[in-house]
Amino acid sequence: MKIRDVLLITGCLFLSSCLGYKTPPVNTREDLLKLDSSTTWIRGRGLSDDAILVLARIENAEFLDLCGGYAVEPLALTDKGFKNLLSISDNIPNLNRLELCDCNPDITDITALYIAKMPHLRNLSVMGCPGFTDEALEYLANSTSIETIFLARCDGITNEGFKYLDKNESIKGIRLENFSQSQINNVGLRYILAIPNLRDLAFVPMPFLDSDSARLLAESKHLKKLAFYQNRLPLDNNILEILSESDSIEELALNINNPISTEELSVLPKFRTLKKLHISNVPKDDISYLKGIFKAMPLCEIECTDKEGVYIYESHP
Repeated sequence: MKIRDVLLITGCLFLSSCLGYKTPPVNTREDLLKLDSSTTWIRGRGLSDDAILVLARIENAEFLDLCGGYAVEPLALTDKGFKNLLSISDNIPNLNRLELCDCNPDITDITALYIAKMPHLRNLSVMGCPGFTDEALEYLANSTSIETIFLARCDGITNEGFKYLDKNESIKGIRLENFSQSQINNVGLRYILAIPNLRDLAFVPMPFLDSDSARLLAESKHLKKLAFYQNRLPLDNNILEILSESDSIEELALNINNPISTEELSVLPKFRTLKKLHISNVPKDDISYLKGIFKAMPLCEIECTDKEGVYIYESHP
């Protein structure tokens, strides 16, 4: 798997815009009845609680997109709609992915209760749902199928919510976006890293990143893929130096607004288990800089992107 695939896991996996699918939105029961039963991607932001029941006829549905069109259309579903969705889950056994964003006040923690009971759901994205609190994570902790969770702009979720996940054995990847330091800090990070089968972790950004959090990440025995989306790395806390002590991290993505410094590059060879590296915001015309990265990690698969996110450098050992 390439680093670009890792980035998909930690990023685009949770965003319908990355898929390139072209399917019309469905807003009514009649719209759903017109869809071919082989349709795999359902854009249903406008569906009502009762209309969602008609989704049972789309037996090949894989992805329920309740985000597409959020800028022009409010989410029509309430908690009742997700209860109805759960009631037809046996009719749509391929439905493995759900994206929910910019929720109305009628979406509460109870929705998370119903989502957690969906037997085939593997990938969950929840963005901009103020009705989700720590109790939502308590419900999601009971899921036996969800493998990846993307949470963004959920102001009601705090450190305390993540403690419920430490017994969940299905979760393998978590991405947190736009969480403030008052919501999550090293207390929450400790809970997250206690999830027994967690392999992938991404922060966009990680406002509490310091030497203590770097130490927690480095001491994890099961974390394989780590991605930071930061304005900068706090060099005064020797973040990369501490992370390099990890015995488990194999893939690292550093999406930093400022180019990685020569001082930071000098730390990279200390990563003993690193196999794949992605660095963003690389000056594309600086050949010596690019060579410096390759020289630092000659046995590592490397990908670099410029400030526009365009791949400019790639090496395979």
